[in-house]
Amino acid sequence: MRQPRTEDGEPLRLVSYTQDDFRERQWEFSFYGGEMEGAALLGLYGGYSFNENLSTEISFS
Repeated sequence: MRQPRTEDGEPLRLVSYTQDDFRERQWEFSFYGGEMEGAALLGLYGGYSFNENLSTEISFS
């Protein structure tokens, strides 16, 4: 795979995340869109994790 570069020609540095980073996150946001049975669907989702066993989330579509 070719190394992506910025507009200045510098190599683009991408952050590598681990499984531990994923488990320790508190906030999660998403935007999604698609089509279902001929109707367009756009949505927004947000969630917060209080601890390993308790979280809350809300979504609008």
